[in-house]
Parts: sequence; structure tokens; C-alpha cells
Amino acid sequence: MFLGANGQSNNYFGSIIIPKNEYIIRLAGTNFYWGVNKFNKNELILENGVKLSGKFMFIPAGDGFYFIKYQLNGNYVNVGNSKINHDNFLKITEPIRSNEQKFKVVCKDSKGFKFISVDNQAIECIDERTNGLKLKLMNDYSTKNQTFEILEAESKKTLN
Repeated sequence: MFLGANGQSNNYFGSIIIPKNEYIIRLAGTNFYWGVNKFNKNELILENGVKLSGKFMFIPAGDGFYFIKYQLNGNYVNVGNSKINHDNFLKITEPIRSNEQKFKVVCKDSKGFKFISVDNQAIECIDERTNGLKLKLMNDYSTKNQTFEILEAESKKTLN
């Protein structure tokens, strides 16, 4: 639980995030970090090891939502096609600042955060076996595969 600017408690991390800072994101309790597929630069995946991870910035989008900007190319995390759908894998696309690019970052517990779309679905790590670990929107079950740690890129300090 965090205190917002008005002193009221909330479950969002807006009071501890600094929009100009860079962050890395990993699946809680693992060594798997958000990154971009080296063969398909628009595909957001989980990679083993912090050295391969991407750096992200959180840009306030209003109403408790954030755009998640991939620092390497300036593009935003996107739920996929122009239609919000739980079957879509997450992508990195041009910043059009649409609902498909907005996420709430909710404190799940002391172990991490979950990312919730405008459509109230959660980002989840899915094991695609032959294609590795990917991220997609699923129903929000608050599972361990929907729990992520956010670390300051420079210090590797975990936000909590």
C-alpha cells in the first residue's frame, strides 16, 4: 500500500515511481527479465539474465494508467492488435497513446506488482515451449506468472 500525493492510501505505485527514471522488469522470484525478441524486434519476451533485459520508462497516462516506454527505440508496450483481446501477445509498437498502450501498475503484495490493462486483464508470462517465454494478456487471477518486480535500472534496487 502506498500513499498518494493527496495522502490517501492506494495500491498503485505512482507515489514511488519517478517518470524520468529507467527501470527493468522481471518475473518475480526468477532471473527472467522483459526484453525484445532479437529476431522480431516488435515482440516483447522474457529473457534469462539482466544483461539481456530492456530498460523501460513509465509515462503517466492519466487515471492511474501508464504508458510503458521501451527505451532502446522509444516505442510503447502494446497489447497487440488494435482490438484489446486476451489472446494477444504483447508487442512494442509506435507510441500512439491509445488504450492498447495503457496499464495500471498495481501492488500485488510484498513480492511485486501486476500490470493491468484498460480491459482489466493482467500481463502474464506464458511458456510457449518452442518459442520461449512470452507475455500476453490473460484474466487476472493474481498468479505467480502475473507477478513482476520493478527494479531501478542503474542501482538494481527493487521497488516495493
